[in-house]
Amino acid sequence: MANLSRQDFIESTPDNKLLHMFDKLRYIRNEQSNCSKNLEEFQKSLIQVDQKIGQVITVTNSQTELLRAVAYKSIDARSRRNNLIFRGITETREEDCFAVIADFLESKLDVNSRDVYMARAHRLGKRVQGKNFNKRPIIVNFRDYGDISYVMSKVSRLKKTIRVFQLTMTTQRKFKVQDLDSGHC
Repeated sequence: MANLSRQDFIESTPDNKLLHMFDKLRYIRNEQSNCSKNLEEFQKSLIQVDQKIGQVITVTNSQTELLRAVAYKSIDARSRRNNLIFRGITETREEDCFAVIADFLESKLDVNSRDVYMARAHRLGKRVQGKNFNKRPIIVNFRDYGDISYVMSKVSRLKKTIRVFQLTMTTQRKFKVQDLDSGHC
């Protein structure tokens, strides 16, 4: 299709004017058809991008939840690593677990109880009514891991009647108990 100047169009015959207008309309229709095809392809691409963004959001949300769970378990594991469990210590009514453990550390392990800081200490499980000599384990949370190491270094002095255990985190995210009496620290 040849482009006519305005002057050439005015000077042309009516038949040529009509032919030129039809050519121009055909060209516009082809351009409009091409634009429609391009718009459809763009819409298909946009739908695919939207689906992929939805997938990325889903994966990101699940990863965020997983990271939160791992962070919680990591914090939980770090707090548990400062725990020692003492088994075999006879319990009495209305006892003070801090005093019991302080006495145990000094008399059995030769550890000055003022050299270690116990944040919490209590018996595990429920007391069995009617049983005179319960031996529920005592769990002690030490503030510093250095205190744990210090106590653990003295555990080899114990006889097998009283045992000390440490909670650690395994790769399966389950807590296991390490027997410190056997020398496996």
